[in-house]
Amino acid sequence: MKKKIIVSSILAISFVFVTLASAQAAQLVRTSNGGALTTSTVNAALTEKCQILTTKVDTQVAKFNNNKERHSKVFSALTNKISIIINSLDAKGIDTGNLKADLAVLSEKVNKFNSDYQIYVDKLAVTKDYVCGASAGQFVSKVGEARKQLLTIRKDILDINNFYQTTIRPDIKTIRNQIRAMGTSTQLKLNIKGSSTSIVE
Repeated sequence: MKKKIIVSSILAISFVFVTLASAQAAQLVRTSNGGALTTSTVNAALTEKCQILTTKVDTQVAKFNNNKERHSKVFSALTNKISIIINSLDAKGIDTGNLKADLAVLSEKVNKFNSDYQIYVDKLAVTKDYVCGASAGQFVSKVGEARKQLLTIRKDILDINNFYQTTIRPDIKTIRNQIRAMGTSTQLKLNIKGSSTSIVE
């Protein structure tokens, strides 16, 4: 929610800059030139405004690229730990069929998240091509496309977390019960977002 508010605020501010850039530039030039307006001075003021706005968009793109890396690391660590658990349990002769199927589905969901996030960052980056020398309508259209993609990313994250909670964890619990029934002593830990799920006997 916080991320959505930040994005909406930045895009709203950007839209205001685009729609009011000409008027602000004209006022700036009138003040500095004693009321006289020339094409070159107006263009110079507009160029300065555009550079400021473009820098802001670049900053946001870099920020969301960092967020993507953070999420990707968490999801990658999760899939790697599940793989380690599967290999360890296979060596003990414990059935991991369901967990292997879970891993395959999880990998697909993580790949979708990575792809969707990159599309979002690309769409956000494209908006800066429309902040200077383009109509406000074009800019708003590109902002709308980026916002829709952000909703897709949020759904991807919720989908991965929901899959972990409703499918992977119950399957791990089933395996834990198998371990206890076999009287095997082992301990495996699976962490996601700071929480720990242990298979312990």
